[in-house]
Amino acid sequence: MIARTWSHGTQKIAATTKRVFIQQGKLSRSTIETTYSNITSMQHIRRYDWRTLLIGVTLSILMFIQHYVAPIISRPLTSKIPFIVANLAPNMDITPILANIWIVPIIVALFAFLIKARKGYALHGATHSPIYLSHSFREAIEFIREMKDTAQSNSGNVANIVEETTESNV
Repeated sequence: MIARTWSHGTQKIAATTKRVFIQQGKLSRSTIETTYSNITSMQHIRRYDWRTLLIGVTLSILMFIQHYVAPIISRPLTSKIPFIVANLAPNMDITPILANIWIVPIIVALFAFLIKARKGYALHGATHSPIYLSHSFREAIEFIREMKDTAQSNSGNVANIVEETTESNV
């Protein structure tokens, strides 16, 4: 029987008294099922999209070396860049702008990289790789902690009952 459910974006969580189900994705959904005893730790993490920064650095490098490889690339293609910049700022001296235009992709990528950074939680388990949950699942994490604590305290009580029964039978 399902005790609680949470949903945010493409992730859904359903928790029972013994296990938790985590569904991710919209078109290609994957569902992870694990018991509370399999969750070894929960960690606060930040996720970064490093590909965004890598793309910005690559474009900046290509624009920086464009001047040196201009004889290899066709002239009509390389001559369009100064023409576009001159039309955007007709009364300005465009030489310093063109000299530093290679910095623009890295700056844009850095802003996108920082904006896309996400806070969240990672559930570590003995039988699976860490599962990322966004920060909006804070209530689900608290519920999982409560259920995990309850499961651990119940397993301790069962051990004590078994010990007492064994001692009284002797």
